[in-house]
Amino acid sequence: MLKQYNEFLIQEWCSVHEACKGNREQWPLRAKAVLDRTRLVLADKAEHYHKLLQPSAEYLGSLLGVEQWAVCQSHVVICIPRCKSM
Repeated sequence: MLKQYNEFLIQEWCSVHEACKGNREQWPLRAKAVLDRTRLVLADKAEHYHKLLQPSAEYLGSLLGVEQWAVCQSHVVICIPRCKSM
């Protein structure tokens, strides 16, 4: 499901790029909508990884004597391929 949604977002970014190149009036609104959807997908994925990795980080931190506040939370890096027309 996530892969399909990522492909959808990439297609939407490409359509925003085309609208911008064509100087269409509505391209900023489309860009904002795609940014909002992208933010939601990334937040959901980050939360998933946080829930997956945080217990291990806390466990290892306790074994190593690391203070509770210093145990890092997980971070996610996402690569978005460029549109063919860019």
